[in-house]
Amino acid sequence: MAIPTWKLILEKALEQLNQGGKDGTEAEWLSFFDMVVPVDVHLLQKGLTAFGAGLLEQKGAPKQTLDERILFEFGRGVLKGIQKLEQNRATRQRQRDRIAQLPPVTSVAKLRKLSPEDFEYWTAAYFERFGFKKVTVTTFSADFGVDVHMTCPNGKKAVVQCKNKVRSSKPVGSPVVQQTYGAMKLLDAEMCYVATTGIFSEKAKELDKRADIALLDGAFLVSGQRPSGSRKRRVIGSL
Repeated sequence: MAIPTWKLILEKALEQLNQGGKDGTEAEWLSFFDMVVPVDVHLLQKGLTAFGAGLLEQKGAPKQTLDERILFEFGRGVLKGIQKLEQNRATRQRQRDRIAQLPPVTSVAKLRKLSPEDFEYWTAAYFERFGFKKVTVTTFSADFGVDVHMTCPNGKKAVVQCKNKVRSSKPVGSPVVQQTYGAMKLLDAEMCYVATTGIFSEKAKELDKRADIALLDGAFLVSGQRPSGSRKRRVIGSL
């Protein structure tokens, strides 16, 4: 039996997503995103990083390893998937239950002890404390690197990529920021955040000077300081 190509998987996924599914269940449409194998996710991330880098350099989007139409079409599908997550009551209840089970975090050392998945839920709770709405942890593999999707207090849509550095002390570099920025554009958002339990490279920090990019390192996250886009400072407490 022949292995489906990237384009065939994409076309089938988009067709099903556009149809919406008879009962609207989460498993029905998320299964198509899970068809995307790791090698395809790598290609997607590579193309997305180049796309974001081109936008940040104001040279326009360069030609991608993946066809640009595929990138935009898949972004449309990802956004539709995220919107379904936001509207699914069972999914949101599972998210609340997962957050409630997280251990107290009062230091960077404890933050780094969280699993990558737990760090995503912790980050979701962090933004909720500062007035962000519809904070949703994405749960499918080919998600453009977007781990959290939300609405800022001012109404702007925002995306977050979470990088747990539990297994590495290497700083988060500019390619991660470029990828998140590209995802922001493709998902019709206006603000992107990169949250990490570690630190950022100097090149990444240069991108943090933009109004639509915010980099949150481990020390910042546990300090109780508010992220860009929030209305006012609130104490994080036991998060």
